[in-house]
Amino acid sequence: MDILYIENKVKDWHRGESSGHDFSHIERVRNNARKIALHYPHADVNVVICAALLHDVADHKLIDINSRDGVYEMMEKWIKENSVVCCLGDSITELGGWIYDINDYLARSKSKIRFFNCGIGGNQVSMVPYYLEDEVLRFNPDYVIVMFGANDIHQYLYSKDELSRSSEEARTSEKR
Repeated sequence: MDILYIENKVKDWHRGESSGHDFSHIERVRNNARKIALHYPHADVNVVICAALLHDVADHKLIDINSRDGVYEMMEKWIKENSVVCCLGDSITELGGWIYDINDYLARSKSKIRFFNCGIGGNQVSMVPYYLEDEVLRFNPDYVIVMFGANDIHQYLYSKDELSRSSEEARTSEKR
């Protein structure tokens, strides 16, 4: 993880920003996040620092978030040329038209960045070790976008009885 590269990109990106989201703000967030992370032995401090550095790069004060091309232009500036990006996740990723939209934009802009959709419907975080090598690492990615949760969260929100009841109700209503 090249934290210095990310820090320099963030400094450049926020240069001239006057809405309060300048690099001084980013430094304060990074320093606070680092202090908090040091209290958690299992936290990966480098990941926390990178997240803090990147937390405002898509802020609506910096880019037009209503313009897909504006978002894609920002992404293209951040991702190194000739990079491979894999999108890892569940069915929301697998069916994600946004990945196809990004590839269309990159083709129009003649970019050499390549995105691969590695989403698998029904996937949960616990399943990643079983297919990571065959489905993601075979592309030798420079970046991996990880998006999970839809298939994981239900086990924390509902008891097994509630899940069984709702599944039975769904089957009963389908028969009508």
